[in-house]
Amino acid sequence: MSKGKRRVTSEHIDGVLKELADTTSGELTLAEIAEACGTNKQCIQQIEVRALRRFRQELEPIYEEWYNRKPYIN
Repeated sequence: MSKGKRRVTSEHIDGVLKELADTTSGELTLAEIAEACGTNKQCIQQIEVRALRRFRQELEPIYEEWYNRKPYIN
């Protein structure tokens, strides 16, 4: 880690994302979100991928219950 840079914690990113969700009415780009959080676009994209994966895992049992089959996943 280079001198002068501090590690951005997940708690900090969570707080900034909550604030952005409350104050922003439109869509934001990865670059805009990363700048607000003090990190890079790749970090934000990884957070998004993990969140979508968790959401899909939580939704799968509900889908199976309603449609009696596994969801089609690419």
